[in-house]
Amino acid sequence: FIICALLIILLSYFFKENTILVELDKVFSNRLRLGNVAISKYGFSWFGQSIVLTGTTYGVSQKLQPSYTYIDSSYVQMIVKFGIIMLTFVCVGFRKILKTAINTNTLFLCASLVAIAVQGILDPQLFFLGYNPFLLMLGTIFLSEGAVSK
Repeated sequence: FIICALLIILLSYFFKENTILVELDKVFSNRLRLGNVAISKYGFSWFGQSIVLTGTTYGVSQKLQPSYTYIDSSYVQMIVKFGIIMLTFVCVGFRKILKTAINTNTLFLCASLVAIAVQGILDPQLFFLGYNPFLLMLGTIFLSEGAVSK
């Protein structure tokens, strides 16, 4: 999760027209450009900020595209809307869950977490409970550590 987050945030942050990243952005369906616009407009903060994301629905004409401000990457959306601390908490939490899954040889959980981490690069659903029920595990990983240390 940490690698995926750093990868897309750095690619979005350093995205510039007329660079090799433009070709990569085409593969990513303009997600680097959209991430760069959001980062340029709102920046990063420790605790996040209230922003309104506007998107389009299927069938809407191309005329409405200039007002499209949705951030399609889960990691970029998380750092811009909820801040550096929340993104760090979530990524470290998922890293702990993945490490536990590896140590207990739970291969299905490992594969699921890796797939979700990669999907979060290009889709905004990583932090939506309906799409990622593994979010519930974040609370249990920190609670179980506290119970063990007592």
